[in-house]
Amino acid sequence: QHPDITRAFRGAHVCVGAMAAPKEAPLQPGWTSCRPRLRNGIDLHYVVAEPPDSFGRPLATLVLVHGWPDCWFGWRRQLAPLAAAGFRAVAVDCRGFGGSSAPSEDAAYAHELLCEDMACPL
Repeated sequence: QHPDITRAFRGAHVCVGAMAAPKEAPLQPGWTSCRPRLRNGIDLHYVVAEPPDSFGRPLATLVLVHGWPDCWFGWRRQLAPLAAAGFRAVAVDCRGFGGSSAPSEDAAYAHELLCEDMACPL
């Protein structure tokens, strides 16, 4: 186990109640807020934390997916330590949450479609 990863995720499972990001959540240096429109018409919001330039290429890309009810902001305490450890960390607002599109049809939330959305930040 990588000690920086263990430290970054310590306490990540603790979430009480709904987490809502402030309208303009502050981004730390090295973080980027992205809102691409996917081919399926969904506007997906996610925040990317890149590792320091001294790493060259990131070790890997980690996609952080929140549970219900939550948003990318629930991962804000893990983004910086993961980036500092050399990873490209991506915290996604799943469709229907945060800054991502919220389709009205129930069928738009099928697991297959949610998984397809997660390929976007890769």
